[in-house]
Amino acid sequence: MEMYGNRTAATWRRPVAVLALLLAACADDRITAPDAHEPAGRVGPTPLGLVEVTITGLGQGTQPVASVLSASSVGELEALRAARHSSAAAGLALQSLAPPANGDASGDGTIQLEPISVGSFTDGERGAGGVRYLRATFRVRNAQADSTPYDTPRHNLTFLAVDTDGSLGETAVTELTGFDGNPVANAAALALEVLPTGAAVRTTDGEIASQAPDVLQVLTETEAAGIDLTGHDGVNAVFPYGFVVRSPNVTPGSRELPASPADDEFDGVVTFAFKLPLQADASDDPFEISIVFLAVDDSQVRLTESPEEANLAGAAALAARAAELGPTTVVTLLGNSTTLVSGHTLRRICRVRTAGTNPASPLATLVDAGAPCLDGDALPDNVRVVDRDAAAGGSGETWATAFKTLQDALTCVRDQAGSGEPCEGVDEIWVAEGVYYPDEGEGYTLGDATASFELIEGVGLYGGFAGNESVRDQRDPTLHPTVLSGDVGRDDTVDVNGVTVDWDDQEGSNARVFYVDGSVTPLTRATVVDGFTITGGGTGAGSDGAGLYCNGSGSGGACSPTFRQVTFTGNIYRAAYLSAGSGGESSPLFVDAVFRGNSAANLDGGAVYITSSGGTASPEFVRVTFLDNEVVALGNGGAVFVNSQSGGTVEPLYVNVVFQGNSANSDGGAMYIAGGTPTLVNVVFRDNTSASGAGGAVRGAGLGKFIIANATFSGNTGSGSAGAILGNFTIANIIAWGNGPNPVVGASGNTAHNSIIEGGCPANIACTDVLDQDPLFIDAAGGDLRLDQLSPALDAGDNEFVLLDAVDLDGDGETNEFVPFDLDGRSRFFDWGGDSGTGAAIVDMGAYEKQR
Repeated sequence: MEMYGNRTAATWRRPVAVLALLLAACADDRITAPDAHEPAGRVGPTPLGLVEVTITGLGQGTQPVASVLSASSVGELEALRAARHSSAAAGLALQSLAPPANGDASGDGTIQLEPISVGSFTDGERGAGGVRYLRATFRVRNAQADSTPYDTPRHNLTFLAVDTDGSLGETAVTELTGFDGNPVANAAALALEVLPTGAAVRTTDGEIASQAPDVLQVLTETEAAGIDLTGHDGVNAVFPYGFVVRSPNVTPGSRELPASPADDEFDGVVTFAFKLPLQADASDDPFEISIVFLAVDDSQVRLTESPEEANLAGAAALAARAAELGPTTVVTLLGNSTTLVSGHTLRRICRVRTAGTNPASPLATLVDAGAPCLDGDALPDNVRVVDRDAAAGGSGETWATAFKTLQDALTCVRDQAGSGEPCEGVDEIWVAEGVYYPDEGEGYTLGDATASFELIEGVGLYGGFAGNESVRDQRDPTLHPTVLSGDVGRDDTVDVNGVTVDWDDQEGSNARVFYVDGSVTPLTRATVVDGFTITGGGTGAGSDGAGLYCNGSGSGGACSPTFRQVTFTGNIYRAAYLSAGSGGESSPLFVDAVFRGNSAANLDGGAVYITSSGGTASPEFVRVTFLDNEVVALGNGGAVFVNSQSGGTVEPLYVNVVFQGNSANSDGGAMYIAGGTPTLVNVVFRDNTSASGAGGAVRGAGLGKFIIANATFSGNTGSGSAGAILGNFTIANIIAWGNGPNPVVGASGNTAHNSIIEGGCPANIACTDVLDQDPLFIDAAGGDLRLDQLSPALDAGDNEFVLLDAVDLDGDGETNEFVPFDLDGRSRFFDWGGDSGTGAAIVDMGAYEKQR
């Protein structure tokens, strides 16, 4: 309930909640108090001014109202408080106090407040974690208590909670009184449980939410300790929280209280908001609470995300308020909040002390996130950061001192990671948005096409940062594109983010982006590249793997890093070349990746080439898209070429993968298999083309038998034969419809199970339950290959051919179970009434499982 203050005498007879505000001066290089004896902007001692804000009628079915007492000294305020509690309070006038001054140092240090509204509600069960939320809002005028205006403005006026000689324990609470007017029995213990909040409300669905941002303000302990309390006897410590004055009637976004306000010109608004626990019995609830504050002017514009704002709606309101306040606003996040406010400096405060005068040992806290949360601008010790907009010569330990180039960061971690050295213990490099080239950094020569980035075992590279985060999860690679480009000549045709979108946009000589040689130092999947666009890779350092050359040859050699949330685009001569030989391994993991617009002129494998001679190459591709890659002139495998030689083991795995719009001048518009045994699960092949050869989607030419389960082929064409598939295979639960001539062509010994193949069972293939019926795609022409509810593919697959979840799609740690999802990430088994004979749901044919 909320209402405007009633100024009748009746409201004073039984005050229920009192907030006593101690308003005094303080000094810091960023936080200063408005001074009653010196001009604004200078530092000096200030007389104490006191104000008590009273909320009356909380609980017992009464309507709460708010009012104010003020005085220029502690003694005067105590006299007014005593008068208020007596019958003489019937005619008491409303007053207020704060410590600003005129330009000539005149004035009495008071500031004028008037109550606007008060609100209170309960949440939860009494005695079982239930709390009472309360808030009191006042309008603020830059004038003395007698209404005389000041001729100097106030900036970011903030009321900070303080511990005083009269406090209950080491808190800011001075009174907790029951409805009978006596102190509650457990006052000291209950004072520890009084916590500040944002302007909280309860929504219609019963949730606690923020009514508006910019109420609660939180400082670091260093800032709170820096406030000068000299001359303010009885004030023992400043707590690092309080409430800030907004200025809704001034320029939008302002927090200024202008000088010389007109009569009744109240430019500021401040809300004091708290929650306190409900007692087991209502008669034990406190009905009067007094809390003491210190008022300071703050030269830094700060905005704090309260716990009530740590949700989608609250974060959106916080971002809007930050934009109003301007780009220099520092946004403070509490605990492990993952909110990201673009365009502003973010800092984190992990623990907010609300009781206890020793910051190192608080008696109570608003939040306490613990490790690995780090306060303020600090970054984790294992992290170094890179920002191309930073000044040269940075150490990478904070965003303010970031490395300017990625090569400098890699060099530090590679060469200076020993005990006591600058990059000791570092295993993560965070990179802010922008374009980074391998020819930049100390020891590198601009324009050198032989330069490349080299990975370091166990070290993760993470892109997508705005340049103000303190927790990795705050980044957003979509909003903050981070580009690693081989365009060392800076002459490619690029988009607004510096990306060479298509291989044909390259000009001049381009460098290889990543060169990874695991034959000397093995690289495992603990080595991570996450959140980057890898583009413009060329042939300056060799003819293979313009985006990534990954060599795992030699006994004990390994090149098996993890690439996550990456896009390989506009690379020429294969975006990725994965090679294992002589007992080595090359089995990288690609997750949530895109290969787009890459090429291999006169070579095989437009995007990825996988080969092994005497080694093992078992890369995994999970939720990957191959789009518009091509092999021009002579060459096979528009997107992927798989090759096994001289006893090499080549077993790539593709799960939830899309091949679309890829083309080869010869065979295998999307994939060519010269050797090895690839496995493909939940895969779509759409509109791929072999211009002058066979296998519009997949061409198998080796002895190994590839496996395809739950795949959909549509719109693929081959100029010779096999518009969809040609080779030595086992296929199950697939749909091949709307492809070029002779959609599926195989040899004796090949098998097809529970599938729809246009034209029926192909010649020479052993078929089981193969249908020649239109699968009824939702919109094949428009690219939607999901199934209509009347499709004959529903519940028509065979569960025995649903493969095991080798890549742990659902993240449950279990790989000895069926693949749980379809290509859309929805349940792989949805029952449409088919009979498996066991009561279990039957899998649909194709890459998608029809959902109701």
